[in-house]
Amino acid sequence: LRYGSYRNSLEEYAEAMLFRTWLNEEKIASPGDLPLCDETEYLGGLCDLTGEVGRVAVVKGTARDIPAVQFALATNSAIKDVLETLPLSKNILKKIGPLETSVGKLEQMLYELSLTRGGRTNPPSGGMSNDEPKTTLENN
Repeated sequence: LRYGSYRNSLEEYAEAMLFRTWLNEEKIASPGDLPLCDETEYLGGLCDLTGEVGRVAVVKGTARDIPAVQFALATNSAIKDVLETLPLSKNILKKIGPLETSVGKLEQMLYELSLTRGGRTNPPSGGMSNDEPKTTLENN
């Protein structure tokens, strides 16, 4: 059994390797691709990967790259769906809440991107724009 810093380091390693594979190959590495990690370390890295995927989605969403955000949502949703079918340790179960939050944020981001793409959003109102008529004092 592995505990403490060593287990945490292997979980971070799993997260890094999963993220690298996801970025470079657009897939999730299997547990067999990470022979240094046991099941718990792999699953912990997989849960943590979803945070990195969410951060990539924010960058891509800012650039209005809708397919990239859709891919990020599909990735995080697939991970969530698989994890929900497994008997998970207490340490992994505590990561499910942030994963669900991440999926919800990506869904919201796609919704907002669809609104801006469809031209359904307007700039905030309430401020003075250059197009508004000048008051009597400004005309003098």
